[in-house]
Amino acid sequence: MKSLKLLCTTFIVFTICNANLAFATSSQVKKNKVASECIQLFKQAESLVAQAEQQPGTHTNLVKIKNTLNKSKQEILELDVLNQTKSCAIGLAKLNKATTTANNNSSNVL
Repeated sequence: MKSLKLLCTTFIVFTICNANLAFATSSQVKKNKVASECIQLFKQAESLVAQAEQQPGTHTNLVKIKNTLNKSKQEILELDVLNQTKSCAIGLAKLNKATTTANNNSSNVL
């Protein structure tokens, strides 16, 4: 259940990253460059999806969430490295905060 909550949080974080994309420009796109913050964000999201898939009674919208995450990832990758860094740094900060909160809440339940 914990990873499902984190997966939903990841979905929200990627949505926030997408909102930040509206203010970014992609005029200097470099296809082979990916900001390290984005690599971290993508790995964390993929890990949460994998954990949610292994849980019984996984969220019924998991396919929709995965599709939205993949779409957001592609949009982020189309940005130049500077804007990737900004968007993914914001996303990582929010995801780490949500992860910490979820971990604290689950340890309070136990």
